[in-house]
Amino acid sequence: MDDPINSSSNAPLNAWKHGVIVAFFWTLFVTISVVWNLSTQKSEVVNSARIQAEAAWQKDVLYRRWSASHGGVYAPVTESTLPNPFLDVTHRDITTPDGRELTLINPAYMTRQVNEIGIVAFDIWGHITSLNPIRPENAPDPWETNALKDFEKGFSEVSSIVILNNKKRLRFMKPLFTEQGCLKCHAKQGYELGDIRGGISVSIPMTPLEENSRLAVNSMLVGHSFLWLLGLGGILFSTNYLNIRIRERTKLLADREKMILELKDAMDSVKVLGGLIPICANCKDIRDDKGYWKQIEEYIAKRSEAAFTHSICPKCTKELYPDFDKADYSS
Repeated sequence: MDDPINSSSNAPLNAWKHGVIVAFFWTLFVTISVVWNLSTQKSEVVNSARIQAEAAWQKDVLYRRWSASHGGVYAPVTESTLPNPFLDVTHRDITTPDGRELTLINPAYMTRQVNEIGIVAFDIWGHITSLNPIRPENAPDPWETNALKDFEKGFSEVSSIVILNNKKRLRFMKPLFTEQGCLKCHAKQGYELGDIRGGISVSIPMTPLEENSRLAVNSMLVGHSFLWLLGLGGILFSTNYLNIRIRERTKLLADREKMILELKDAMDSVKVLGGLIPICANCKDIRDDKGYWKQIEEYIAKRSEAAFTHSICPKCTKELYPDFDKADYSS
């Protein structure tokens, strides 16, 4: 059986042991939360870049569709807007009544010019491409080639993080399907409505998004650090409080055990007479358990803590000392 006092004396040590275990699991929980938040934040950065890329792709598709619905638009001929040599239509170039020279901007030409502006203004690259391009500059690079082949396998979009021109960027691409307005230029290539004619690839810089994410990550780390320290302080305070209560309880148990031992010693020192005691009806001697007759005072003295002092009662005084008794009463 365990010693209650010894078990209680180990309780403060066990309290600190349990406190260390709780602190370990609290630290583990906070660490897991940090890792999860870092992973989530990284995924959010990539997802944000993909959303931007898809928005840019949708924008290109919308104004291409608008341009195709109008058969293209005319713009003044300038050094940056020269007649498109790959646009084989009879009315490509016209002259206004006031002598201004205009050239027809078809959807593909418009897309290229808008993407050139986007590169300068926002560092967002866009490229219209196809495995069967009319314009040689629209030929796909290796990444775009693989994406276009994936579209033929049924993929609806392709994206990945790459290093492009020494910069970390997200590349995104979705297919372009042949619409009615596209057939004016591409029917001669054999395309029909609904065919995958190519795609538009978009490249989004990751640096600005990662810098914004870094601020969020720093705030998250500061918050988790504060939370961890707050929890650790709470564990330390609770463990110390529990340790004080355990010491108080240990002292109470020790005092109780001491009292119990003292009572036990006191009880052990008490001798109690009990049972039938053979006593002489005349002389009042007592027979002990060995058969010897002993005076009553000797018998009781050996079996209890009682001590005897001799005196004489009035009755015996009359019998033994009648003269002394008479003289005493007559005086």
